[in-house]
Amino acid sequence: MEIEHLYVLMGMLILFQVKHWVIDFCLQTTDQIRRKGIYGDRVGIGHSIEHAIGTILILLFYIREYPVLLFVIAMVEGIIHYHIDWAKIKWGNPDNTTKQYWAHFGLDQMLHQITYILIVGGLLLL
Repeated sequence: MEIEHLYVLMGMLILFQVKHWVIDFCLQTTDQIRRKGIYGDRVGIGHSIEHAIGTILILLFYIREYPVLLFVIAMVEGIIHYHIDWAKIKWGNPDNTTKQYWAHFGLDQMLHQITYILIVGGLLLL
């Protein structure tokens, strides 16, 4: 792999990290935190749509020539994000002073990061 390609991949992963932090930790509302554990709730879905929009914005830098693919990747990422968050709330421990809470929180974050790695890895096939 050429060094330029490596820089592109690293740049994409960094942008996904920043997007994740901004949407999950800076913009997420208390209502979103409370309601994303209710399956199908519009507020939880809205949070995942924000992630899909962020993904679209990142991918616009890299795959403009594939608009349908860009949209599909973003929608799939939004659906995956929704289900990871829902599962964490559904089965996780809400008490952030417990080891179990932090294990679930770490698993949630790891799964989001793996999603981004798979997106970037999949784009290598283009």
